[in-house]
Amino acid sequence: MRTQKLRRMLTICVVLLLVSAVSFAAGQKEDSPKGKVTLTLLSHSVHENVARGTVAGTTGGDIVGEWAERNNVNIVWITAGIDPVHERLYRELALKESSIDIAFIIDKYVDPRLTSQLEPLDPYLAKSPIEDLAEIPENLLIATKYKGNLIAIPYRHSLGGLHWNEVLFNERGLTRPPKTAKEIFEYSKQLTYKRADGTEVTGLVANFGEGYASIYRFLADYGAKLFTVDEDGKVTITADTPEMIQGLTDLATLYKAKAVPSNFATITIDDQNAMITTGRAAMAFGPFARYTVYNNPDVSEFPGSIKVTKHVDIDEHTPSDQIMEIWSMAIPKNSKNKDLAWDLIRELSSKENTVRAALNGNSPVRPSTYVDPRVLELYPWKIDEAEALKNATVLPAFDNSLEAWTIFQEESQSAVIGAKSVQDAVKSLQTRLEKLLNK
Repeated sequence: MRTQKLRRMLTICVVLLLVSAVSFAAGQKEDSPKGKVTLTLLSHSVHENVARGTVAGTTGGDIVGEWAERNNVNIVWITAGIDPVHERLYRELALKESSIDIAFIIDKYVDPRLTSQLEPLDPYLAKSPIEDLAEIPENLLIATKYKGNLIAIPYRHSLGGLHWNEVLFNERGLTRPPKTAKEIFEYSKQLTYKRADGTEVTGLVANFGEGYASIYRFLADYGAKLFTVDEDGKVTITADTPEMIQGLTDLATLYKAKAVPSNFATITIDDQNAMITTGRAAMAFGPFARYTVYNNPDVSEFPGSIKVTKHVDIDEHTPSDQIMEIWSMAIPKNSKNKDLAWDLIRELSSKENTVRAALNGNSPVRPSTYVDPRVLELYPWKIDEAEALKNATVLPAFDNSLEAWTIFQEESQSAVIGAKSVQDAVKSLQTRLEKLLNK
C-alpha cells in the first residue's frame, strides 16, 4: 500500500516537472523571439498605457512599439500597483543579475536603500544626451539624484487637480468649483445628498485608503506641513500645529456627515473612479490626467460634464502647496542591457515623444508640451495644469521616510474615523515621528 502511494506521488511529481518545463520553454520562446533582445520594463500600468497608447481615444500612438521595431527588440512589461512595483524592484536589486532593465520609480521610494543600487546616468548622458534635458524644471528633479549623481529621468508627474461634476453642482445651485479650503469644506457638505433618481451622492472622494497622499493633499490646503527639510537634509517634524489640527478636524466632520466615503480607511483608486463616473461622488482629488477616464463615454455616465481645475488655496490671499509625486525612469545596476535601456529612456524623453505621451494621457514633465497646439486642442485644461505646476512641490524622501508616512497615515486615519481625538492623534503623530528620526 505504501509502495503504491509512493509510486503515485512520484508519478505526480514527474508530470508536474514536465508541465513546468514545457511551460517555461514556451514562456522563453514567447518572451525572447529568435534574433531579438528582450528588454523588460517594470512599472505601473499607466506608464505602459501612455507609452503605447493602449487606452481608447488616445492619439499619440505606440511610442515604445515603434522604437522596439526599429531596434529589433522584444519588449516585456511587468506592471503592478505602486507598492508591489517597488517591492519587486527591491527583490530584483538583491540578485546578482536582474531581469529588469528599466524601472519606473516614484519619489517617495527614492531613499539611499534604493538609489544606491541604481545605475548612475551621467556617463550615459555625456555620451548620448537627452534632448534639452535642461527644460525640465528643478522642482521635478528632486527625486532623481543620489550623492550628486543622476540616477533617474522624470517621466510623469501626478500633480493633483480637483475634478468636479458640473451636473451635480447645478443640481445643488453651485456654478463654479471651490477656491479655498473653507469652500471645499462647505461644498463637500452641500454636495452630499440624494438625487431625484435615488442615487446617494458623496460630496468629496479620494483614495484616502491607499497611502498618505490624498489625506495630506487635503491638509495642505489648510497650510499644514508634516515636516520641513533644509538644504543640508536636516528634517524637522512640524505635525503638531493649528493648521494640522484644523484640517483633520474638518475632515473628521465631513466623515461624520458622510460627505467623504464611509470606507475612508480602505477606499482605493478604483473605488474612487467608479464613484465619480457613476455620479455617486461630486468632487474628487486626482491627477489632472484622470480627466480622460472620467469623461470617457465608454465608462462614464457624465462624459463632458466632469471638469478639472487646480486645487484650492488656503484662502483668498495665500496659495497652497500643489503637492505632486514624480515617476522617473531608472536602470538597475545589475541590469544586463544598460545601453539599450538608456536608448529607450532617451526615446521616451524626447520633446516630440513627450507630446505624444501627453496625447495618450500622460502628465508631461516638459513645460513646452503644455503649449503644443495638439495637446491644447485635445486637453484644453492643460493650461490650468501648467499654472498649478509653477507652485508644485515634491516631498523629498529621507532615511525612514516611508515609515514616517505610514505613521502619518495611521494617526490621521484614526483622527478622521474617530478612533482617537484629533488632538491626541496629532500629539501622537509628532511624538512618534520625532522618535523615528532620532533612533
